[in-house]
Amino acid sequence: MIYDVIETVVPKFNDENRELLEAISTTETHPKGEIILDQGEYCNKLWFINEGAVKAHETVNGKTQVTYFYSDNMFFTSYYCWVTANPSDMTFMTTEESEI
Repeated sequence: MIYDVIETVVPKFNDENRELLEAISTTETHPKGEIILDQGEYCNKLWFINEGAVKAHETVNGKTQVTYFYSDNMFFTSYYCWVTANPSDMTFMTTEESEI
């Protein structure tokens, strides 16, 4: 669960913080093979995988290179895109049906 993961870093994540997080969060189910964020798009989200798996890959000179795999209880985002406000250099795609 997301709170277990958060509390490994923020030990006293109180009820007020939980309410704030729930107010800005949504849960979505994505089928296998769905693109969550495509290379060249802009990212303004931080995702958490309740259940499922996502791979991050980039295409360079026509070749696809898998960079990361994310699974249950992991956060993911295009950090570069989020911080610099440039288009994402990665594509994030589900590798199985996923609840994010």
